[in-house]
Amino acid sequence: MHIADAEGYCEGVYAHTMRGTSREPTNGSGGDLSVLKETAAHGAIYAVINARKTLDAGFTTVREAGSTDYVDVVVRDAITRGLIPGPRIHAAGPALGSTGGHADVNGWSPNVAIPGTGAIVDGPAPSAVRCG
Repeated sequence: MHIADAEGYCEGVYAHTMRGTSREPTNGSGGDLSVLKETAAHGAIYAVINARKTLDAGFTTVREAGSTDYVDVVVRDAITRGLIPGPRIHAAGPALGSTGGHADVNGWSPNVAIPGTGAIVDGPAPSAVRCG
């Protein structure tokens, strides 16, 4: 079922999703640290599975707060094109956060580059402003 065929679903909006990572206990840590064990392809597979689960739970619109490798944008576009079932997605692309915030991976050496955990943005910066 694609969003256009969502007869019988009531309009539900979920304002913060984390669809591109594993939350399965078999994956170990899951979440942000899954980027150390998995690739962006894994995130895309999880996102497709979770898009269907989200729609089946009755949510027809979601806001993605940030994802690695633009997985949220690609999944949004696939849903819009009717390739996979899922809710409407307001995609953010990479997460933005402040030092010490959610996108800041604390406790690691600054010499360790941890991919896909978001961009640190402290203070106003034109490149950090998102419109639309």
